[in-house]
Formats: sequence, C-alpha cells, structure tokens
Amino acid sequence: MFRLNKFWQQPLPNSDEEDEKKTTNNFYLNGGMILVELIENEPLSIITGCFEGIIRIYCPHGREFVPHDLQLEKKLDQPILNIGFSDFLKTNEKVLAILHPNELCYYSIIVTKGLDIHGIQFDIQKITSLTLTSKAITFFYDNFFNSEKAIICIQLFNGNIIFIDGEQVLFEKNLPNALLYYPIKYIPYNDTFLINTLSFQLMCLKFISISEDKQQKPKSKKNIASLKHNTLEPQVLWTCLIGENISDVCVSKKYEKNQEGPKLIALGSTSLFFISHKGELLSSLKFDSPPTNFHLYPVYRDDQLLRENLIVVTLSNHLLIYSSHKLVWTAKLEKKIINIVVAKINNIPGMIITLNINGQLEVCYLGTNIYTTPIQQVELNKDYKEMENEMKELTETIEKYSKNEYIKKEKLYISMDINISNLLNISKNNIPENSISPAYVVEFLIKNTANFSIHNAKLFVSPVEPIMATKPCQIIETLPNGTTTMLVSFYVKEYMPCSLECQSSLIYSLPNSDEIKTVNCSFKLPIIICGELSSPSKENKFKLTIETNLPAVLLSDIYKDICPKDGVIPKYISKNIVGFRYWNKINATINGSTRRGRYRISSNFLEALYVLLIDFKQRLKDISSKHISNELDIKYQESFEFNDYIPYFDEIINNNEKLNKLNDDLINKTLQYKVIQKKLLLHYKDKIPTSLIGLRSLLDRTYASIHTISSDIINLKKENRISTYNFVVISHMILELWRMKDFSTKHKEDFELLCESFSPRLLLISEDNNDTYFQTIIDSINMMLRKDKKNVNTFNKRTLLIESLKSLNNYMNDKAFLFNENG
Repeated sequence: MFRLNKFWQQPLPNSDEEDEKKTTNNFYLNGGMILVELIENEPLSIITGCFEGIIRIYCPHGREFVPHDLQLEKKLDQPILNIGFSDFLKTNEKVLAILHPNELCYYSIIVTKGLDIHGIQFDIQKITSLTLTSKAITFFYDNFFNSEKAIICIQLFNGNIIFIDGEQVLFEKNLPNALLYYPIKYIPYNDTFLINTLSFQLMCLKFISISEDKQQKPKSKKNIASLKHNTLEPQVLWTCLIGENISDVCVSKKYEKNQEGPKLIALGSTSLFFISHKGELLSSLKFDSPPTNFHLYPVYRDDQLLRENLIVVTLSNHLLIYSSHKLVWTAKLEKKIINIVVAKINNIPGMIITLNINGQLEVCYLGTNIYTTPIQQVELNKDYKEMENEMKELTETIEKYSKNEYIKKEKLYISMDINISNLLNISKNNIPENSISPAYVVEFLIKNTANFSIHNAKLFVSPVEPIMATKPCQIIETLPNGTTTMLVSFYVKEYMPCSLECQSSLIYSLPNSDEIKTVNCSFKLPIIICGELSSPSKENKFKLTIETNLPAVLLSDIYKDICPKDGVIPKYISKNIVGFRYWNKINATINGSTRRGRYRISSNFLEALYVLLIDFKQRLKDISSKHISNELDIKYQESFEFNDYIPYFDEIINNNEKLNKLNDDLINKTLQYKVIQKKLLLHYKDKIPTSLIGLRSLLDRTYASIHTISSDIINLKKENRISTYNFVVISHMILELWRMKDFSTKHKEDFELLCESFSPRLLLISEDNNDTYFQTIIDSINMMLRKDKKNVNTFNKRTLLIESLKSLNNYMNDKAFLFNENG
C-alpha cells in the first residue's frame, strides 16, 4: 500500500548500444555523494559527485524535469572521493571542496544570470589545491576544536587522519586500533570524535595538547591556528562494545527528558544501536534484512524542533522510517539506493532525495498506491446450501492432498544412484594429512533423461564427522543426455566414527528457468571405511551380547564381502570368531555361537563397540530373509555397567577445568608481558638508563610461557574434542541398547524423548560450555519421572547427571533396566 511517490526525477540518457547501457547502469555502483546546499541565495541546489569524476549541480524548478534543472555538468581529471560546501578558506564565505585520491581542491561556484530563468547557469573555478602525503579514502568537516570556520579531516590509506585548515595542514595522527576504512563522526557537544575499532567497539576520542595543563580551560577560537605548533594526542574517553561492524553513525539533536547530552545512533551490519553520550548502550533494533544506509532528519513545527525521524534503507530494497524507536512508515523501493538525504525542495519540507545504483537522482515524497479496482456490488441473496456443498468439496480435496492422494505429477529429468564398493584405495594420495584411513571412493551415477544438457549442476556430499569427503561440493559444468559418473573420495580423521550415514544432494535448474530443483539420496558407507578384519584379541574389558531369533549363522557368511582375499576364508573366521582393527589401532572382537543366533562384541575400548554393533545388526537384517520367514528380532538382555559410562563424562569435565585454568594463565601472562614491555619503554626514555638485562630476560621468559600455554591449549582442545566425540559415540550406543529392550516399544514417547535429549549435535557445537547439553538430558529425565526442574552449572552437573541416570535406571527396573549399579 505504501510507496515513495516521485516528485522530480532526473532522466537517464537513452542509448541503443549495450556497452553504453552497461556503463550507465554501473555509473554510481562504486560511489555517489549528495549535498543539498544554498548557493548565493539561489533556490536550494543538489550537488552530486562520483568516482567517474563527474560533478553535477541540479536545481529543480517544478515537478517535471526540464533541461535548465541541470545547472552544471563537468568532468574533472580525477575521480571524486567526496565533496563538501562550507567556509573552508574564509569565514562566512562558502567554497566547494572536492577530494581526489592525491589532492584536495577548492573551487568557487560562479553563478551566471541571463535575461530569464533559462539563462541561470553555474560554473566552478579552481582556487587552490593541497597535495596529500598518502592516498585518500574520504573526508568529513565541521568546526573542530571550536574553530570559527570549517576544518577538514581526511582519512588516508596509511591508517592516519590529517586535519587541514584551509591551505594549511594542522597535524596528522594515527588512531589506535581503528579500522582502515571506518566511519568517523564528530560530536560538537564535547568536541570529540567517534571511531569503529578492530574489536567491534565504538570508541570516543578527544584530542588534547600535551603542553596544556589538565586544569587549563578549553582552547578559545582565536588559538585554533596554534594547533599546528602543538602536539595533540587522542585520549580515549569511553568505549562501547557493539559486536558488529559499524557502517555509519549519526548524532541526535533533540534531547529527551533527563538527557544531559546528545544520543548517538550507530548503524551495524544487522542492527541499529542507540548509545548515550557517555558510551552506554541504551537499546537496539534488529532488522529482518541487513541495512545499507540511513539518514537522521529533524521535523519542525512553528520553527521548533518537534522530533527526529530516522530513514533506514535495507538490502531487500525496503525503506523504513522510525520515530522514537517505532516503525511509522515502510515502502518497497524500485531500485537499490546508495545515498539518501531529506531537505526542503520548492518550499516543500521533508522531501526525500535519493541516488540509486543507476546514477539517477530522484526527489520523492511519502505516498500510497491509488486503489483503482471498482467496488463490486454485494450479493444479498445467497444459496447457503450450495456454499456448504462447495465447502465440503474443498475440505475433501485438502484432506486428499494432505494424505498424498492428490499429487501433482511432475516429470523428473534427473535421477541419482550410488555404487558402493567393498574395496579400499590403499594409496593416501589427495587426502589431508590428518586422515588416519586410506581413501574410499564412491561412484555417483547421475542419469539425465532429457533431450537437452543441464549446466552448472552442484553435487553436495555430507557424511557424519569424523568421516569426511575430500570434495564435499563439486560443480558439474555439463550433464548431457545419458549417465554421468562422479567420483567422491572419503576418509576418516582422528577419532572414532559414530555413524556410517551419508546424505547427498544434486542441485540444478533447467534451461531458461530460475526454479531450483533438488535430487536427494541417502546411503550408508561400508564398515571398511572405519577399519579392516584382523586377528581377534583374546582378553577384552568391555563386552555386550545380543540375542536373535535366527539359527546359528557363521561369521564367514556374514562378513564374506570384506574378507582379505576373495574366496579365501581365514582360519580365525572358520572358528566363528573374527577381529576388527580400526584405523586408529583400536581392536575389537566378534564371537558367534555355533548352536543358536547369539553373538558377542568385545573390546578394551567402549567406544569401539557401537559402529560394529550397528553394522552387524544391518548384516543380520540382510541375511535374515534366507533363514527365517518371521520378522527378525534382536534383543539385548544384559545390563550395562554404570561405572563404565561415567569416566567418559568425567574426562570431559576434567578437560574443561584444565582448559579454563590454561585460559586464565594465558590472560595473566599476557598482562604481565604488557606491563614488562611498558616498563622497558619507560626506561628507554631515561637520560641515564638503568640496567635492563633482568627485565629483558623476564620479558623473554614471559613470551616463551605464552607460546607454551598457547600450544597446551591447542593440544588440550584436540583431546577435549576426541573425549567429547567418544562420549557421543557411547551415548549413541546406550540409545541403541535401549532400543533393543522392551522399553523402546512399550514406552515409545519416553524413548523418543530420551533420543532427542541425548542428541550429539548440541554437545559437538558447545565445546567450551556443555552445560546446556547436560541440562537438556537432566530436564528430559525429570520430565519422564515427573520431578521438578533443576538448574545445571559447572559445579553440580556431574552429581545431577549421575543422580538422574540412577533414578531413570530405577524407574526402568520393572520394565527394561539398563545400568548395573555395582559399587
């Protein structure tokens, strides 16, 4: 409904040549400046500049563009980085300042009047220029340091800022911790400057002369010329942590109740921040789309400042207007806006001047769309029975659609199959150094049944970490008619796998269509990606036994596909016992009964049992149809030792405690290094310096300690990630053992709740603070047991988790208990 209505619009040049159109459309893509100024009592003029070096001055005379609205169009020899119009050279005499990459130029604007309005033309004449010491970025100007006329501050590519008073350079300084291209805002209230730092902080600086006493009054306006003889140093008054990169800052002129100074408004990458003049973060506004630029303008009534409105332009081409933190207007823009101001045009206040990405200047006002649809007559006589029948037909159609009985048939041109091999590539070429396994290659067979080719399709492969793909994303330039084979290599890094599942997606679009289509395919990687068959180990600490309704099936038939040699059965398999060796050198053993379908998986490492258990269950399902007609039933009738599970949890807690201690030590050593460094610098300034050998030696030892602690932190984080992953694997195994008990079928809702609470995703993304993960487990168990919620922290999470698991075990004793609480 709401929109920006055009009051005046600058036409773009018409051209039939594609190159010229391209130049026109990208004319202001990299930069565009707008100034709205009063030139020698003429109507309000709009001055624009761009990187192409073209300066234009417009003076709209009515609602339609006429040729004499363009008062000046001139191409300069250098790109225009910024423009300004103020009393830079003499008081109360305004000149035009234009910033080029290597120099700052001052121009006078000459008004030539003819016999009528068509004869008024502007021209610019160069007065003087100043060569810069480094390449410039941009500039801003104001009455800095209580000066009577405007002073220019230029940001340079060497990281410095330089203050220029007319044709004289006052001083050049490097701002601490500032970004290279950062917005600087001047606050006249206390003669301070705002900058954006590397740590996403808004810093307020005040330039103070070191030759002045701290009790001395501020500089008078007459002493501004002496600044070039004094040494000014920036002093930090306050900092405010924003957490985002600041693209622009504006200063409010209207004071609210109990407000001593102006309120600052900072535009971040996703939000708008309101800050007090003392650096306190008052509030913030979050946008749905990233903001690109904004403008704060006053609203007057009877020459009194009534309020201030804020215009925000977003990346989704929306114009938002806020008043007192409330959204009062919004409209959809036709083109991307790169600059926006509000001014009084043709004696009409509040006109919005925009410069779009095509270099087109527009003067707009807030309006609405005209409702052109004719009003239809209301039917008074209605057949309610017919309406009821129509409602029933629509309801039946909706129900059919929801039950997949009514499906829109769409012709699919692309299909994808997976070719799973039982062979490994012994070579470790083209895989990362952190791989502990050989490469395993999977063939993706992509079939195109269309009579045309499909271009730039993308194949995404997503296994479960630590199984990785060497190329998780591949771009297929052309898919011709027929079958295309794509090869993807997989490997295992560092720790024990917890899942063999893998998801793959093929994304493509048909020619002359913007619609994106997706073909999804899920598959399981073979067990050989985790290890290989080997000799069995004799004594193992951890064991689990599963019972099936199958007759005795030999392990040689179950693992025939991955025997070391085709057609050759090793001796240890002939005895119905087989060993499995993971690529990280961990061994496991599988024993099979020769009388009934009973099997035992054992290892000295608890985490080594889970993947073998999952793979073994799948192999039993694959061969069950050959031996029994009934559905396969796999049960776990034993109890799991409670004390075997808790040490893995204790290892995570201990590693986190060590990590916190090392981080504290690193902070202390860093502070110590800074203090020693500062003392050394102070002693270097002494006329008769003392011996600095002791301090220098202490500085070197502190520096070495920082490196040692940093290395310990890196190694401990690796160990902590492995411990966390082992805990996840064992938690997966506990859920699988629960699944093989009657509890999972008789109490399905409770079991699903347990599966959600033990989900490893939350634990893997919360390495530094895993309280949330354990809070979820404890809350889920208390919900099942109808107990009150308990808050988890670093000190009580171990106790609460053990108590909750024991309570759950007691609750399940009469159903299907899992833990054996020995000791």
